[in-house]
Amino acid sequence: MNGLKLSLKTIKKMIVNNQIVFISLIVLWSISLFSIFISNRLYIDDLGRSLHHYDNWTSAGRPVADLLSRLLFMGSHPFNVTPLTQIFALVAISTAAFLIAYIFNTAVTWQSFLFILPMGISPFFLENISYSFDSLWMSLAILTACYPIFIIRLDISSVSRLLLGSISLFLSFCLYQPAVGVFLILTIFAIYVDYIDNKKIFKTIFQLIIMLLIALEAYKLMAIFISFDHYAKEHKEILTSPEIYKSAIANICSYLDILKTDWIWNPIGVLVSVIFIDFIISNCCYILHINSCKKYKKLIITILIIPIALIFSSGPQFLLKNPVFAPRTFLSLSVLVPAVLFAISKTILKYKIVIVNICIALLCLQSALVASTYGFILKNQKQYEDKILYHLTYDIDFLSKKFNFTSIYIKGTIGKTPVIGDTANVYPILNKLNPVHLSDSWDWGVIQLKYICKSLKDIDLISSINTQKMEEMLTNQYYTIYKSDNTIVIVFSEMLSK
Repeated sequence: MNGLKLSLKTIKKMIVNNQIVFISLIVLWSISLFSIFISNRLYIDDLGRSLHHYDNWTSAGRPVADLLSRLLFMGSHPFNVTPLTQIFALVAISTAAFLIAYIFNTAVTWQSFLFILPMGISPFFLENISYSFDSLWMSLAILTACYPIFIIRLDISSVSRLLLGSISLFLSFCLYQPAVGVFLILTIFAIYVDYIDNKKIFKTIFQLIIMLLIALEAYKLMAIFISFDHYAKEHKEILTSPEIYKSAIANICSYLDILKTDWIWNPIGVLVSVIFIDFIISNCCYILHINSCKKYKKLIITILIIPIALIFSSGPQFLLKNPVFAPRTFLSLSVLVPAVLFAISKTILKYKIVIVNICIALLCLQSALVASTYGFILKNQKQYEDKILYHLTYDIDFLSKKFNFTSIYIKGTIGKTPVIGDTANVYPILNKLNPVHLSDSWDWGVIQLKYICKSLKDIDLISSINTQKMEEMLTNQYYTIYKSDNTIVIVFSEMLSK
């Protein structure tokens, strides 16, 4: 309990003594993400939760998200309170940023403010903050992933440190599993900084590994008693199934290939690469100028540290049989640039810090521009889908008066809004971040359609039909509606053109 009190007291003191920095982070991030907040786009799962008011994160292996949601909404029927949840999420991220500064033994100054500024507007965090319901729990997962390394820096007993760290990391698993990658990135760079400074690192490494193993085994044990879906269940086989290690290399290659495809040669990718190169050059120069018997080992580690961090940033994902490599699962990379900047800050020369600061400023500007553009695309996609949705609703209602439909079948997708255009060529992630709800790839569009179209209220969605019996009812530039027995068939124009 003394360890918990000391940690909370330290966090409170940091925030109170640096209120301007803390609030400035939240305000600047909120301004950058404002277009996302006002896009009024129900993002994927938000659609079902907004219409039917359910939580059910437990089935995805995130029971603490359910628990906190029921405390917040005083029941199991959450409702959409955008942008309050996203603002609360930014408060959690701002707190996590302060912990990161403390992890690297850095006082919260305007220089460290600049180091942590890219974190809240990172492109790797955009999908997470897009969720009205999930964003807060994902942000708390990041915060609880930072906490174990934070308490390593506190003067508390080893038992308290292991207990608090394990519980916090277990909570991170139970809030959003991929956020554990944040713990791994910060662990790698915290140990690296201590090693460069000739501090003892074996005890720290041992404690952090024990925390991770206890949290993982506790999570796997919980999975025995709670019904999880296939993705969450796969976490039970980590460190036990020999097949996982066979797929680990393939998963890592896929993960790195996605990063290469999405970020090589675009402005953000170039700026981050410059920061990484500056880190390697500055730290190698620093190591060469100090007298150390481990000089060459330190040089090798300095060169390899960023590739190692990139691999482990996927958290437990690379040990799963079927990992989900969507933008939201890359959220741990949002802490990579701050970690690199803090690791370079003690070795870089004063004239070079100006160059780094310029790179950070340009990176923040580009990230804010991408976030703002993304919010505009979300809004336009909603308008694009709504236009087609209401046309479709009118046509279905009209046909339902003539025919007694008992099921619905959808083929194809309405596609992306044309507004994305060449922007997605510069930043391919914008295509991935913009889901099409009205599609045969998932049920969200049908849920929305049935909610608006009263004649479809009691009609079931089916996965296959007899195409031989299809009779065309009507057609327009967006879709063609067919009748197959008692099934209404909707084929979107994007599919017809293929």
